[in-house]
Amino acid sequence: MALIENNLFAYDQTPEYDELTKKEMRRWITTAEKYFADNWDLTSEKTIFATAAKQPFKFSDKTGLALCGLAAAAGEFEFIKQHFYQYYNDPNTRKSESSHNFHALLPELKERWIKNGSIY
Repeated sequence: MALIENNLFAYDQTPEYDELTKKEMRRWITTAEKYFADNWDLTSEKTIFATAAKQPFKFSDKTGLALCGLAAAAGEFEFIKQHFYQYYNDPNTRKSESSHNFHALLPELKERWIKNGSIY
C-alpha cells in the first residue's frame, strides 16, 4: 500500500480521484504486487527477465518496446531475441517508427553491452 500512497497519490499535480477510484486502483496494484511476489523471482533483473521469458507474452508495440528497452539496459538480449524479433519479423504486424528505430539500434546496444557491460 505504501507504493500507492507514497507515489501515486502523493503529488500536487495528481488529478482529483474519488474514493471509489482510489479504492479500485489500490485493489489492482495490491493484486498485481501479490501476484508478482507469489509467482516471480524478483531477486535480480536477470531472474525477473528469466521469469518473464517463461510467461505467455503478447508483444505490443508500446509496452513491448518499453520492456525490451529495460531488457537491453539489463543485458538481457535473449529476452529481446525471443520477443521483439518474433514480433518484428512477422509480416502481418504493423510496426511503429519506434520499432524500426529500436531494431536499428539493437546491434549497437548489444555491442556496447559486450564491450562495457552497459548500454550507456
